[in-house]
Order: sequence, then structure tokens, then C-alpha cells
Amino acid sequence: MKAPCSLFAACALSIAARGAEPPPLESATGANGPGAAEGLGRSRGGPLVVAGYAHSCATDVAGKVFCWGDNSKGELGNGGTASSAVPVEVYGLPGPVTALSAGGGYTCAVSAGRVYCWGDDYFGGLGDGKVQAVDPSPVAFGGPALEGTRFTDVRTEADSMTVCALADTGQVWCAGYNNHGQLGAGITNDSPFPVRVRNVTGPIVARSLAVGGDFGCATAVDPAHYACWGDNDHGQFGNVSAAGSLFATLVPGTYALLFAGAGSVCGLVPGRPLECWGAGAGGQRAHGGWSDGYMVSKLPNVVNLSLGASHTCAVVEDGRVFCWGDNGSGQLGDGSMTNQDAPVKTVQGLPPAAAVAAGLYHTCAATQDGHIWCWGWNSSGEVGPKVRIGDKAGTPVLVR
Repeated sequence: MKAPCSLFAACALSIAARGAEPPPLESATGANGPGAAEGLGRSRGGPLVVAGYAHSCATDVAGKVFCWGDNSKGELGNGGTASSAVPVEVYGLPGPVTALSAGGGYTCAVSAGRVYCWGDDYFGGLGDGKVQAVDPSPVAFGGPALEGTRFTDVRTEADSMTVCALADTGQVWCAGYNNHGQLGAGITNDSPFPVRVRNVTGPIVARSLAVGGDFGCATAVDPAHYACWGDNDHGQFGNVSAAGSLFATLVPGTYALLFAGAGSVCGLVPGRPLECWGAGAGGQRAHGGWSDGYMVSKLPNVVNLSLGASHTCAVVEDGRVFCWGDNGSGQLGDGSMTNQDAPVKTVQGLPPAAAVAAGLYHTCAATQDGHIWCWGWNSSGEVGPKVRIGDKAGTPVLVR
């Protein structure tokens, strides 16, 4: 049966021209996945979709944000803390949203060139200079001091409370929890106000941004390197050192985009196989094993990618979605509860996808016809209103 008319926009995903240079910083706009390469790693012109620990969010045709699931920390952004399996609108954003990211119990968006965040603010990760339990309505990242800074992308840390944002000048600003130096500013204290990521000689200039579990990375810091900072206990920097860093550390590599999960990173270049490194927990790196290290995937033509807490999902050029890793809650969408350590099975019953978002125990996707589908554990309504609270959906369920 044909799905009903969707609230969300429709757009097929295209891939950047093979071998093309990344666009200038002024045209780089982040969306679903750290986005600086036009058409690669993002739902180009269509709905943005993100998944937190137990909530999900997506944009509609007008660029408004709707969220559903757990709201105990105010992560749905509607001014309250009552959870909802039915998507509710985020209030207080000044214009259409061009980038969106979900953390464990909080959410951030770029609207009218500024970053706004809402939800869990225990360590000051919302970046407005305050530290409080929750803030259920959007607040401006950086407050008045960064009012003149125009941002293109925002990334949230999945398993703690750190937010990093990319300005159109290439500046990277981070705020919040800093137990492993994931603010990248050479400091060890938490900061409720954004600080600039820097190396030992000064602030870095980046094209795209990825934030994982207690670490961050950025591409095109210089023509031959990317940079990472924070925790490196699983080798998520991609270098030979096991030591983390309070500063941005240069690593050889020329990836168009980096994607970060709890303790692993994947690098994407048009026309080249997907490369991943770091933690192997949940088989996230798609190498046929569960140990830490480096792999090159045989998965062809990846155009969109998302690393969750212990599973990973990818959209390939023809719109199929592959997921691998932990599947104890059906988050791989293949109709089973069996873990997969390689991307050998596609998500079942899903129309051609434009973007995918992996959360803690659930996954959501935006399809090319403009709809949003979710699957996995519906602990708090994050899979949508058609699945009972507490149940697990092993295949995609239409949300809107």
C-alpha cells in the first residue's frame, strides 16, 4: 500500500563528482552527517533525520524540526519534559533548519546561521554559558558573544554532553563536558561557553566536523591531514599512538568527510571504499571481526553514513541501506535479532533511502519519497506511535 502524504520533504541523494575538490568553506552546509562535500554524506535538499539515545528528530518541508521519543531532559524541544511517541514541533527557532544533530539527551540545530541547542545541560554542553539540569527550549550556542559568527554545521557527542560547531570561516567551537580533552582547546576543565579548537600553534581551520565518544575530528585542516583531539584509547585518531590529546593532533589523510561513533571513525571519499578505524565493539567497523583496529570495507558507493553507540548504517548510491554491529534490539532492520559483523544484509522493507541515523538501540531513515521510518527498541517512543512502548521493531515502521 502506498504510504500517506508525508509531512517531510522528498529528495533523492546524489553523490559528489568523483575526484572533485571539496567546495569552498562559504558553500559548505552541514546536514545529516558532517557535511562539507556537497551531496556526499547528507540528505541533499530533503529531510534531515537524527537519532539520539532514546529520541529522534527530523525536519519537514519548511525546515521546521519535529522530535519524538524520550523527553525527560527536554530533548524534544517543545518547552516541556513529557515524552511523546508522536512527533512534536520544536519551538523557538528563528528560521528553517539547515543542520541537525542529536546527542544522548539533547539536540542541536543550525537555524538562520546560528546554533541552537536544547535538552540535557548538566555539563553546560548547550553552550549558552549556563550549567543547569535541563533546558527544554532552544538556547543560542555562544550567547551574545557569538552572535556575529555564522555557523554551517553542529555535531553532538553521543555518550556524554559535548557540542562542537563549525563556522563558515572554518573555526571550530566546542562546549560542555571535557573529561578527555574533547573540547580540543588545550584545557582540562568543562566549559559552558564555547572555546575554539586549536593545535599547539593556534586555532585550526576545518572543512567538516565529526564528534564521537569523548573525542572530535575535523577534515581539511591542511591539504594532507585531518585532525583529532580528546580520547584515543581505541585508536580512533587513526594514528599509531594510543595517547589522547588536549589539542588537535594532525593525522595524514585526505578524506572528504569523517563520521564518528562511540569509539570509532569512518572516512569517506567519493569513488573509494569506506575506511574505518577504532573500536570494534559491536562489529561497527564492518571488517568481519569485533576487535579494535583498521579496516577497508567492500561496501560500494556509500553516500551517507551514521555510527551509533554500537552499530553502523550506510546508504549506498541506489538507496539501499546496510546496517551492521549490535542487533539485540533489532536496530539493524534485517528482521532478526542477530548481530552482524559485516554489512552483508540490507534493511528490509525500506523504500530507497536518502539518509540514515543510528542511535543507541534504534535507527531511523529519511527515504527519497520524503517519509521517515524507524526501527529497533521503542523504549520511550523513539520508533514512533505505531509501535508499543517497550516493544522492538525488527524492520522499518513508518513514522510520518
